Amino acid sequence: LSPVGITTLDAPRALGPLVAGGRAFVADSAGDILAFGPQGQKLWSVSLHEPPPIVPPVIAKDMVLLLGREGKLLRRSLADGSGHDPLPLDIVASGDPRLVGTDVVIPVSPGAIRLLKADAAEAKPTDAKAAEAASNPDSKPKGGGGGS
Repeated sequence: LSPVGITTLDAPRALGPLVAGGRAFVADSAGDILAFGPQGQKLWSVSLHEPPPIVPPVIAKDMVLLLGREGKLLRRSLADGSGHDPLPLDIVASGDPRLVGTDVVIPVSPGAIRLLKADAAEAKPTDAKAAEAASNPDSKPKGGGGGS
């Protein structure tokens, strides 16, 4: 074995290295995420501008999905790390998320899981109610119509 290179983190390592989708990911305590390719080369590095996630990332289609500490789904392009707006889920994971088909299963408490449908992970923040409904198949619309 010979080293491919050395990457210095700007802050102490908080998570990783973790492998998902044929890539390795490392997060530092400043909220920076680094992605490495199968040959060990650094593919990209981005700042989340938030505390680092505490559970491994999930790869869904062409996105890296990270659960933030404040219950947000942080979405990054797998290709270059470019950001998509965070999607508020208002949950805190109690275990590692898993990809099941195209959907993401998130443990949220002992004996309970939350299913995040693939279309919810791709939703825009303005579609938050639609994303909530898609991520929680048991949810039903509340109340009648009318403005707020």
